[in-house]
Amino acid sequence: MSIRFECPNGHVLYAKDNQVGKTYACPKCGESVRVPEPQKPKIEVVSLPQKIEPKKPRWSRNRILLGALAGVLTIGLLGSIAMLLRISKKSQLVQQSASVASTPSNPQIASLDPETIKAKLRTIGIAWMNFESQTKRFIPIGQTQLSWRVHLLPYLEQGPLYARFKLDESWDSPHNLELVKYMPEVFSLSGSTGEGKTRIQTPVGPDMIFGNKIVPKFNTITDGDQNTLMAVVVGEDKATLWTKPDELQIKPEASIESLGRLPESFICGVTVAAQPMVFKSELSPFDFYAMLTPRGGEAVDPAKLGSVFNQSVSKEIPAVVSVEQLKIRRNKLRDVGMGILNYESALKCFPISMNSNYFDKDERPKLSWRVHLLPYLNQRTLYEKFKLDEAWDSPHNIQLLKNMPDFYRDPADPIESTKTRIVRLTGPETPFKETGPGPRNREFTDGREATLVLICCGPDKAVSWTKPEDIPFDSANPLAALGKIDGPVITGAFADNRVVSFDLGIPAEVFKTYVTHQGNEVIEPNSFLIAD
Repeated sequence: MSIRFECPNGHVLYAKDNQVGKTYACPKCGESVRVPEPQKPKIEVVSLPQKIEPKKPRWSRNRILLGALAGVLTIGLLGSIAMLLRISKKSQLVQQSASVASTPSNPQIASLDPETIKAKLRTIGIAWMNFESQTKRFIPIGQTQLSWRVHLLPYLEQGPLYARFKLDESWDSPHNLELVKYMPEVFSLSGSTGEGKTRIQTPVGPDMIFGNKIVPKFNTITDGDQNTLMAVVVGEDKATLWTKPDELQIKPEASIESLGRLPESFICGVTVAAQPMVFKSELSPFDFYAMLTPRGGEAVDPAKLGSVFNQSVSKEIPAVVSVEQLKIRRNKLRDVGMGILNYESALKCFPISMNSNYFDKDERPKLSWRVHLLPYLNQRTLYEKFKLDEAWDSPHNIQLLKNMPDFYRDPADPIESTKTRIVRLTGPETPFKETGPGPRNREFTDGREATLVLICCGPDKAVSWTKPEDIPFDSANPLAALGKIDGPVITGAFADNRVVSFDLGIPAEVFKTYVTHQGNEVIEPNSFLIAD
């Protein structure tokens, strides 16, 4: 196990656990530094749920067959044959489900292309992040004898199917067993249909995220959310019924072989940060095992393990920001939203207030609302440097572009960036028009608690922070205007400064209800909105 620590000058160093307490000179600056004790994460320990054995049938199979034979005498030969066929079919289903024996790989099953697999893994990863946002953990609260896949159903637009399960019963109870045949398409990676088996599984064991007494949360994954695989793709011979809890054991020295016989020429998985990963089949088994352990302390860079292959199959997909960057993004949006509340409290309208010096002859603002917000964000000194009666790109004001405050800068952007991703959606249906002053509080007839005033767009749609520019709202295709979102969710803030996240798959008509302030829509509870 490696220990990460810093010298007095901030240089990052690594040492082995048997070097704790020893003093070394930093190879970069020469300062002496003592190897500290490794920090142990705060973890929650619970008892593992006890396996519930399936109830034995009251009648033995022999007695059932005798009853069927007796039926020959009463209902005729055809009725008895039908009964026997039903008994045989049911017996085979129970035997197959109870034993879940590994089936040999089907040579006719074609391998899938990496983009197909990655799209499904990304969808599952995002659903898992939404689940964690609600429960603050990656497993359900309380004991369960159903797979994690069942509990993700409400976050995969499968609420009606989830409602059909009896959550207090085992996966192989007579009721829940009947639902195996309704496996959602997102869990299917094989050419066979109707059998209800999936190749997407989570490794379990003492060193893994799941299958031990440590409740999996973000703070227990000390190796990093981008360096830890949450689920992997196994071979057909390792496929399991999708409702059954996973039992995938991984051997450190044979981690790749533990996945079974993969029909693809590559290895796939999804990280805790909802980023699908594709590795070459010649990946070192020890590197792959390091990607599976959440607290192993290994120094692994997933981008280097299969960087050439990953770039060749996913160069169009923007990088996913880390969980820590998502938290910083939400905090910055909350800070800007607080400035808006203070502005509205002082001037009785949202920025920009009515002042003839602030607008040109066509009533278009000369400077962005972000500039006018500066005094309410402890930036009065910078605010007073602007000439408010001049355009943003006047010879004087353009020089202040380089002074963008950090709260407008996205954590994923360079420190020298002068463009911001914090924008408003503008247009006739929104609170913010492209001309004239901002709206007043009484204009939010749909309620401030359900109306968006800020949104984080993609890096390709970022704007110069002093420029009076935002994103026009297109009700037909609103998400396309936001650009390439580089996170698993879309982050925004309501008019009451409640910071929220939206699922990337939110339908246009649902998203529109949160953008309009006078639409009089009835917003039903839905899984596309995740409150922070």
